[in-house]
Amino acid sequence: MSIYNLINELKNHDKIIFNSNDILRYSNISENSVHKYAYRLKKQSNVYKIENNKFSLTEDPFIVASQVIFPAYISFNSALYLHNIMSQTINNIEIATPSRKKDIFFNNTLIRFIYIRADLMFGYRKIQKDNSFIFLADLEKTIIDILYRPDISSISNIIDIPASKLNKSRLKEYTKLINTESIRRRLGYILDIMGIEINIRMRNDSVYKLNPYNKLKGKYVSKWKIYDNEVNY
Repeated sequence: MSIYNLINELKNHDKIIFNSNDILRYSNISENSVHKYAYRLKKQSNVYKIENNKFSLTEDPFIVASQVIFPAYISFNSALYLHNIMSQTINNIEIATPSRKKDIFFNNTLIRFIYIRADLMFGYRKIQKDNSFIFLADLEKTIIDILYRPDISSISNIIDIPASKLNKSRLKEYTKLINTESIRRRLGYILDIMGIEINIRMRNDSVYKLNPYNKLKGKYVSKWKIYDNEVNY
């Protein structure tokens, strides 16, 4: 099979990202020829190496970042950018995933893989992008992810989100899926600041920090039994 035909066959099976196993699956070549084909593919102007034994038919870093590992989705600042909340150009793409994976540098962009627990893998959608697709967190789930990992994206970025852009029904639905009380409490407090009421009830009497990665103690908010230790808003 020619390289041209192999690339077309991969595209026909929606394989924008592929490896040597895919080359075997969608061609009639022998297993001994796979590495030779992989080497020849790397020489093509429209084939891009992502990492060892992983290639892409697009140089779009958002598509690559979103599809290079499953399950995974774009979140944090990158999602805010795609949702038109952040206007500045970004050089990093943050990917939420329950897998542990090293970061990748692709097409002058750092792809960061941020570990989140498997029970928080909800609230994202498959969205068409160019000739392929990305997995993108809903704006409401992006807020939850930031409150879960405020070391990745500043909580102050949430405050910049216009309340009119948020779906209250979806927020309520997602709140029911959160089993971690600290996240629920932070969400209730932040939504109060934004003037959004979704009736989050406290489940225990523990006291939490708004940002557990911040060493400052902060101001105590009795309603939510939370220390607001963020100073950027």
